[in-house]
Amino acid sequence: GRTLGEKVKAKVQHGRDLWFVKADEGQIFQVIMNLAVNARDAMPEGGDITISTANVSERESLLLKERGVERGEYVTVEVRDSGTGIKPEHL
Repeated sequence: GRTLGEKVKAKVQHGRDLWFVKADEGQIFQVIMNLAVNARDAMPEGGDITISTANVSERESLLLKERGVERGEYVTVEVRDSGTGIKPEHL
């Protein structure tokens, strides 16, 4: 609560029966916190942040294949906010 401030409502949606992941817990936590703080900073009037997790079986997606993601099973972590987003010229 204190890190994100009083104007931001945070919600966590855990996926069901998540697969085990081999990852550094501290690094994953730091990445999620950085994304949440960036989202907070983009919403000076406040807003909502949702952090969700889900299992994904990546079989044939061309979008991910183009990004170098191998076919397989993954756990995704998504951070969404109700802010205005990044201007195209800043991407």
